[in-house]
Amino acid sequence: PSPPPPSPPPPLPLMPPPPPSPPPPFLPPMPPANVCAVILSLTDIFSRGEYCNSKHGRNSNQQECEGHKLTWGVRDGAETGRTCIFANDEGTTECKMSDELYICAITPPPSPPPPPTLPPSPSPLLPPPSPPSLPPLLPSTVCSTVLSLTDVFSQGEFCNTKQQRNQNKGDCESHKLLWRTIDGIETGRLCTFVAEQGETTCQMGELYLCAIPPPPLPPPSSPLPSRPPSPPSPPAFSPLLPASACSAVLILADLVPLDEFCNSKQSRNNNQQECESYKRKWSVSDGIETGKVCIFVDSGSGPTRCEMNDELYYCKIPPPPTAPPPSMPPPSLPPPSPSPSPPSPPSL
Repeated sequence: PSPPPPSPPPPLPLMPPPPPSPPPPFLPPMPPANVCAVILSLTDIFSRGEYCNSKHGRNSNQQECEGHKLTWGVRDGAETGRTCIFANDEGTTECKMSDELYICAITPPPSPPPPPTLPPSPSPLLPPPSPPSLPPLLPSTVCSTVLSLTDVFSQGEFCNTKQQRNQNKGDCESHKLLWRTIDGIETGRLCTFVAEQGETTCQMGELYLCAIPPPPLPPPSSPLPSRPPSPPSPPAFSPLLPASACSAVLILADLVPLDEFCNSKQSRNNNQQECESYKRKWSVSDGIETGKVCIFVDSGSGPTRCEMNDELYYCKIPPPPTAPPPSMPPPSLPPPSPSPSPPSPPSL
């Protein structure tokens, strides 16, 4: 008889599947190239200090509204921002930011053709062109007026933030945006009144540079009799609000983390209670909160609006309540004294 066939080898053990990869961080999908070509051609208004609803013409005209965008930034060859969209809510129109971010790859410009080879020239080489220079200092007669203008940038505003500046040339051009002061030179932009196609607005103008004149020399000192020290100067900011008013201000909702202003939502422009339940908190320092509350404005002759109050508020943040001291147990009573024993009977 023939020998039995050999047994088959045992099956290999099954390997466990690899663990799933962690999900990538969420980013909005990049629109198609033809959509991005349209988005990249829109006019950016964020660089001018505006939002979609800053101009009345965009709030009433869909084509003008949707021809603009807010460009947040450009990084790694991609532009990020939000487009302006036209909304019609029961007859009330508004130009507002889209809910979704866009990310569009910026097509690099075509490479220039190589320069033609030229025969060597016997003329000496010209020096390289100088870098673009800053505008010259304005004359002192002009700077005396510029330095006296009211700065709105330190108040968290732009030239067109308030409607009265968009309608009044004198009010508009009495303000400026002061960027910085360094080495005795003040730099900023003037507010300029512009009227075009029947619509007026207060816009940022040209960059200015003004030398700040030194303070006048004090008169020669003369010996004066000794006098008691002067009282300390009052604080340079507005007085603190009363505690009763601050208790209402400190519980208002803050719009700064939401990247919104008082008039960013149409519902706040239409409803006083909703409008005045918000604020923009600038800072908290040494236990003092600073900012501006939202106020409801109804002129009676036009649409109502929700805007920032003119005055800053200063509120002292109350310390957290202290915990009550732990209650002590009642003192323990002394043990009862033993009762006297009865007298023993007489012995017989």
